[in-house]
Amino acid sequence: MGVYAQSTYTAAQASVSFTSAPSLSSETTTAVTIAFESDNDSGEVACVVLNQYTQTQYDNANLKPTATQVFLGLDRNNANAVSAKKIDAATTATDGTVTKAGTITLDGLQKGNAYSAFCTASNGVPVFPSYVSYASDTDYKQVKFTTDGEVEEDDDDDFATTNVVSLFLMIVALFFN
Repeated sequence: MGVYAQSTYTAAQASVSFTSAPSLSSETTTAVTIAFESDNDSGEVACVVLNQYTQTQYDNANLKPTATQVFLGLDRNNANAVSAKKIDAATTATDGTVTKAGTITLDGLQKGNAYSAFCTASNGVPVFPSYVSYASDTDYKQVKFTTDGEVEEDDDDDFATTNVVSLFLMIVALFFN
């Protein structure tokens, strides 16, 4: 069995970072588009949408999801994000020109809700003995937004009121029987 050269295991790009931090591009009633610029030519960009927390909670590095959790589509507690997506960081045309991704759209959101989005970039597929490099946790901040539309509120309290009235009438009937 032959020995593989160490160069076989080197990552295509040693580190990645955002040259322009992820920011809100647009939102609809059920989706959000996040804009970004990355120096990433070889890996992927991943984003998650979570229910919105306060700025203080996400400024604390112990409360926001890690880059690995974002890449896996999870929140800080390893629960599935409201929405998660990964895209190639760049595409190479047949003539060799590289086109970098600049936006990512995440869907499956509810209208009129407040959310927080987090994005990270990776340098590619993990290979032993190397590993995937992510954009630094300090490189990404939350992108806060509220989807368009208004939350539909159910004003139908009749069922609950009817049950309370029925229960009251049954108790009164017990006293008089």
